[in-house]
Amino acid sequence: QAVALELLDRLGFHADLAVDGAEAVELALEGGEQYDLLLADVNMPELDGVQVMAHVREALGPACPSIVFLTANAMKSDRDNLIKQGADGYLSKPIRMEALAKGITELLVDYGQFDSLFEMSGAAIFKVFEKFVEEVPAGIEALKAVEADHEALRQQAHQLKGRLATFGLRGCARVMGQIERGAEFGGSPSFDSELLTSGFNLLIRHLRERLVEMGIAKEE
Repeated sequence: QAVALELLDRLGFHADLAVDGAEAVELALEGGEQYDLLLADVNMPELDGVQVMAHVREALGPACPSIVFLTANAMKSDRDNLIKQGADGYLSKPIRMEALAKGITELLVDYGQFDSLFEMSGAAIFKVFEKFVEEVPAGIEALKAVEADHEALRQQAHQLKGRLATFGLRGCARVMGQIERGAEFGGSPSFDSELLTSGFNLLIRHLRERLVEMGIAKEE
């Protein structure tokens, strides 16, 4: 746990720690819509990882965050069985920084969508991307400013959701969709604008690296 938390912190992710499977379920149900990812060990006290996944998926339904397992099982069949049971992915122990970063960002970013935009339009879309990167943090801050106005909040979240999805930021777009639905039904969905902005900026750094690899952007 200590190693995973340290690696996540170094990657720029905010994480909450559960001491056992029962607490993991409790945390997920209390703040499921604020979590992009549930990183679960296959073997945990109280409830094992598969039991945690079953409880959380049943309770949260479509709002359930992605679930990735940490496993020491060497057999590919064991790992593939986790996917069949509903896991979104798995990471093998011992945990490595590169594998952890790759595994998480692949769940939060649709690289196929992102790559296709630039493969079709190349440098032309790069200017649109740069403008998008500049404007989204202000858009997230605007959510806080209209938080008490459910209709204005719904419209702002809807607009951000579409823009984020266009560039393949499906994790961020999913959060905006949850805020939009909460506002639509007259609720006051809780969200942390600073954490949302931090998460957005983190993913943008990965996308910039992707553009360097594609030869569209220069390394900073």
